[in-house]
Amino acid sequence: MYKCPKCHETHLSEEIPPFLSPNCSHSLNLCYPCVIEALQKLFQVQPEPTSVNCLDPNCPEQITKVEYELIVRSSPFNYLFELPEKLEIHPGTAPDLPDQEITVHVQTMDGTTKEVKTKTRMPVLSFKRQIQEQLQVEPLRQKLLHQGVVITYHTSGRDAILADFHITDQSRIILLIVMVDHILEDLEFHLIWGFPLGMIDYLDGSCFLSEKGRIFEFVDHSNNKDSKNAIVHSGDILDRKNKRGEHRISVNLGLTTADAIFFTLSSYKAPTMAAFVSPQVKLVDRRDPDTVLSTYEFNQPATEQAVVMCFVKKEANGEWSVFRAGRLSKGNSRSYDPLKETIAQLIQEQGQ
Repeated sequence: MYKCPKCHETHLSEEIPPFLSPNCSHSLNLCYPCVIEALQKLFQVQPEPTSVNCLDPNCPEQITKVEYELIVRSSPFNYLFELPEKLEIHPGTAPDLPDQEITVHVQTMDGTTKEVKTKTRMPVLSFKRQIQEQLQVEPLRQKLLHQGVVITYHTSGRDAILADFHITDQSRIILLIVMVDHILEDLEFHLIWGFPLGMIDYLDGSCFLSEKGRIFEFVDHSNNKDSKNAIVHSGDILDRKNKRGEHRISVNLGLTTADAIFFTLSSYKAPTMAAFVSPQVKLVDRRDPDTVLSTYEFNQPATEQAVVMCFVKKEANGEWSVFRAGRLSKGNSRSYDPLKETIAQLIQEQGQ
């Protein structure tokens, strides 16, 4: 639960927009009604503008009318505000860019790829709606990358189309799913597991720190602090009577020099994670531990020894975002090399 600093009402996390625009992917920590009312006033001036300044006075970006209407439609309070029945999108003119039917490959961080049939002059917002139909991820939670470049809603004073980002037939687009919608400071990774039948084993929670695309440090049950004391691991907490184990990792984002932190799970003895009984894991904000920022569903086939569950990444404006990963991998605390290779692949896919 979070208190909006403007209306002072307490809201659930889903009642706070994750960001206003991909061009300024930061949260204001304001609730949907306060954001919408503020933008509505800006768009009501005459003559009606096509875009307005971001509500953050320190952000130089513009919020377009399309982005404003998308915020309203994504809001749990959209019934309070009037909008046209159909959202109007105006791609404008993009010289020398023919409209061709293409197939693009949208890849999520867990390695899953979906084919999406679209057109080169398809507006970015319409394309995100195509992705929503196939992957059930609403447009506001989609961060799309092509060749390391963020695909934004507008460019050169008009609504952007796919061809503006050199997207052609068979292009691969990386989809980052934004899992958090407020400013992050202190996190806790909490993992519990039941021992495999007939043995004591460990489902290890670990994290890897990277800066500028290079992994430079890790924290786990034996190496329980990083060099800046920003990340502290509890070590093994074992309940032998009830045959259960627990790991906790606390993260102070204000102290770390990393620009990305990857959270992983790995089996110590068992060949796959499927051996463990009723494992549960979550990443939470320590200010509001009831709000889960990310988790991992163990009911999916646990065919590998490890998984990169999720990662937090420092944005250009200095704020942190949480992204779902779910990428299966080999490797464990006896040899992290395969896990590091998997993380390096995730970093490379983001164009870092």
